Amino acid sequence: MSVCWLGANHSLPSLTPLTEKGLDRNNLPFISDPWCLISGRTMEYPLVWVLILVLLNFTTDVSGQVVVPSMNPLAVGSNVTLNLVPQSPINIGTWSYETTIIVLFYPNGSSVSKSYQGRVSFNRSSSELSICSLQLNDSGLYTVQGMEPVLYAVVTLSVRGKELTSACLFIFLR
Repeated sequence: MSVCWLGANHSLPSLTPLTEKGLDRNNLPFISDPWCLISGRTMEYPLVWVLILVLLNFTTDVSGQVVVPSMNPLAVGSNVTLNLVPQSPINIGTWSYETTIIVLFYPNGSSVSKSYQGRVSFNRSSSELSICSLQLNDSGLYTVQGMEPVLYAVVTLSVRGKELTSACLFIFLR
């Protein structure tokens, strides 16, 4: 018996027709007709739709990556490398700061934004982004997005001024 036992004449899904047909609510029929899922006559089983959506979510090729900075927080003028963990070469993708693309990379090369030229380097084999001579305005959200393979990871970087660091040390030394 398939889920379509209610037939097309039942427009409002409910469990009432189950008991009218003598079926036990605790022993519901197995979904054996895939057309029933497509036709929408299985709304009395909302859990089925949730399971289908969960299964569809697992069929995408999104990798679980994390971006780890070499240090955080960092001092003005220092350097940082943003590493993907686990390391993963990305064929097509971007590294971005907030809404600005820093590096666009593709199979035959890469392109660095003019505002970052001379301060960043991109390692194609590990997909690492290195930033030199950090400034206070480098603090914020960094995102790597891969289209091949598909991945998305973010990290918040914090850059502190030298005067702030020395002021904090002075307070603790008193």
